[in-house]
Amino acid sequence: MGRLDKIGRENENWLAKYAYRKIAKPLVIQLSKMNMTSVQVSIISIITSIIAGIFFYFGDWKSLAIGYVFLQMTVVLDHVDGAIARYTDNQTILGSWFDKFGNKLHKFFFVFGVTLGVYGATQDPFYLV
Repeated sequence: MGRLDKIGRENENWLAKYAYRKIAKPLVIQLSKMNMTSVQVSIISIITSIIAGIFFYFGDWKSLAIGYVFLQMTVVLDHVDGAIARYTDNQTILGSWFDKFGNKLHKFFFVFGVTLGVYGATQDPFYLV
């Protein structure tokens, strides 16, 4: 198995396999040349999820579109972090933990931003529960 074969995974859904991995592959190669680690990529993905959540909070169409772009960047970077660890043969327990923890933070920031945005638009406290 060549190094490029390590970028993908066996058990992936259709969208991950045919869209996100296609985008992630050149990023993995370039970032590995820059000596980026999977943990560094995970930190960047957490930052992009925070930015997405902030834009979702604003709630207007322009902000939602920008938030969606950052959400997609987060998803791509989430594919890149594990792939870069496999590509560089640098899989660690810390990297695995950071990836799993980062995924939880991604969801939190997305949902928190959307929740506050819907509340701001409706002023209905039901959406805060």
